[in-house]
Amino acid sequence: MSRITEFLVICSLLVLVNAKPFTWSNCATTPNPAVVIDLIEVTPDPVELPGVLKLSVRGNTTRVINSAKLTISLHRDTFLLSVPIPCLLHLGSCEYTDLCSLLNTMETENWASITTGLATQMKTMLTSAGIRVDPGLCPLQVTSLNLHEYTINLPQIPSVLSWVASGDYSIKVTVDDTTTNENLLCLDLGVTLTKSSECTGWLCGRRKRDTLKN
Repeated sequence: MSRITEFLVICSLLVLVNAKPFTWSNCATTPNPAVVIDLIEVTPDPVELPGVLKLSVRGNTTRVINSAKLTISLHRDTFLLSVPIPCLLHLGSCEYTDLCSLLNTMETENWASITTGLATQMKTMLTSAGIRVDPGLCPLQVTSLNLHEYTINLPQIPSVLSWVASGDYSIKVTVDDTTTNENLLCLDLGVTLTKSSECTGWLCGRRKRDTLKN
């Protein structure tokens, strides 16, 4: 086996080893957080971009939330190290100071030309679960959320962000009360993103139909 072949084999093995299944865990710093998550499941795994994501979530709030901010810390995990992803076009490792109006802002400002459709789908998803989203999320009443394989259409990533369209990612999501700074929610997520394959013909069409059925 030539050195070039050996190198290619090693690289292939590293890619395979580095592929990680979706994971999630609570990391709340308060003993009785205002938002409790019991289940998060996503399919397919890895998540394809663009593609159809099916999301299952079960959780509840324990008290009324009047104001909150959302902080996302995003890292790309490689074989050697974890690389922080900066906040670019309002996406990545960003802080959103007003979670209550975030979906409306995403919808009207259409960050990176992809957030209008995502925000509209998320508002429809929350409304279907009985959560009021207009004129904003707050005050968020004591409620429960139970979604089972809710379908979300994920968009094509714009070229300026194409370098983050595939890979293994660690994501920390925190929600804090903007008045008291109390931690309301903390989640650690692990997800692998992959670019959906470009293909044509009856086989690809059948594969897409099977995905939608399942």
